Amino acid sequence: MNKLKIILLLAPVLLLAQSCSYLTGGSAPVSGGVLKSNDTGENWDAVNKISEESSLLGISAPDIMIDPTDNKVLYLTATGSGLFTSGNQAESWNRILEGADMATVKVNPRNNQEIFAAGRAGGIAKVFRSEDRGQTWVEVFSESRTNSFVSALAIVESSPNIIYIGLSTGEIIKSMNSGTSWNLAGVLRGRIIEIDLFSKSSVSVAALSLSDGLFRSDDGGSSWKDLSDAVRGSYFMDVELVESNANAMYLATDKGLYRTGNLGQAWEKVDLPQNQSSETVTAVTLNQKNNNHVYAVVAQTLYKSTDAGESWQTRALSTNAFVRRLVIDEAEPNIIYAALGTLLR
Repeated sequence: MNKLKIILLLAPVLLLAQSCSYLTGGSAPVSGGVLKSNDTGENWDAVNKISEESSLLGISAPDIMIDPTDNKVLYLTATGSGLFTSGNQAESWNRILEGADMATVKVNPRNNQEIFAAGRAGGIAKVFRSEDRGQTWVEVFSESRTNSFVSALAIVESSPNIIYIGLSTGEIIKSMNSGTSWNLAGVLRGRIIEIDLFSKSSVSVAALSLSDGLFRSDDGGSSWKDLSDAVRGSYFMDVELVESNANAMYLATDKGLYRTGNLGQAWEKVDLPQNQSSETVTAVTLNQKNNNHVYAVVAQTLYKSTDAGESWQTRALSTNAFVRRLVIDEAEPNIIYAALGTLLR
C-alpha cells in the first residue's frame, strides 16, 4: 500500500481568514444558514441567531451534526467562516473555529468532548481535532498538495480511534489512532462527498463520489466495489443507509432519487411529484427508528413520505439556497434541521 505524504502539526493553531472557497465552486455570498422544523417537516423556521447584531443568514453551510449523546448540542460547518456550535437546539450559535473553509464535522460517539472538523485552510486540506468541545484545537492532518480539501469524514462507532477521511481529489485516507498518523486506503475518481459505515465496525465502508457514484469496501478500504453503475446520473449528491437493513439505501442524484434493497444489485427510481425546475435531489434522510418516514429535497421543495416512498407530500422551504444536509434528531424525531448552501458541482 502506498503511503500518502502527510504533514502533522500537533500544536494549537491560529487560523487566518481565507478570501475564496473551494468547497462550493465560488465565493459569491448566498442566502444560507439553518432551517429547523419542530413538526416532522410541516413547518420550517430560520434559526440563525449569533447575537443581536449578527446571524448565519449569509453563510453557506455544507454540513450540520447533532451531538450523538446530547441532542441540544449542534455543530455547523461554514464555507469561509469555520465552525459554529449551538447548545440550545439552534436557538443561538457561537463560532468555535474561524478563518477556514470547513466542509464536514463529526463528534466521537463515545466521547462528545472530542470533535473533528475538516476542510481546508491556507489553501491546504486539513483536519482539526478538539478534545474540549471546541475550546482549543490541534491540526492532525495537512495535505502536502494545494488546491484540495477534506470533503468527508467518518468515525467508527465501535472503535472511535479509527477515522476515515475523503479528499476532493478522490483519495480515501484512514487513521487507526485518532489522527496521529494516516495511511492511504483507496483512490476513487472525483470528490468524495460522504463516507459512511454499513455497520458499527470499521470493515464495511461506503464512499460517495460526486462524479463517480457509490462504492463499498468490505476490507477496511483496501479494495472498492462500485454499487451504483446502474444509476443514471452525472452527479451524486447524497446517500442514506438504512441502519435496520444493511442491504438498503437511498441515493440522491441530479437525475432523481433512487433506492435499493440488495446492495446496489438493482436500483429503483423513486417517483417524486414533478418539479418543473430541476430533478436534482440535493439531500435525503430517513427516520432510522421508523424507516417509513423518508425526506428528500429538490431545489427549495421538501418531499416527505410516511410510507417508504410510495407517496409524497411537498412543502415549500423559505430559502433561495439549496439544502446541503438534512438531519433528524433521533432523540426527538419530530425535529429536523436543514443546512443551507450552494449547489454541489
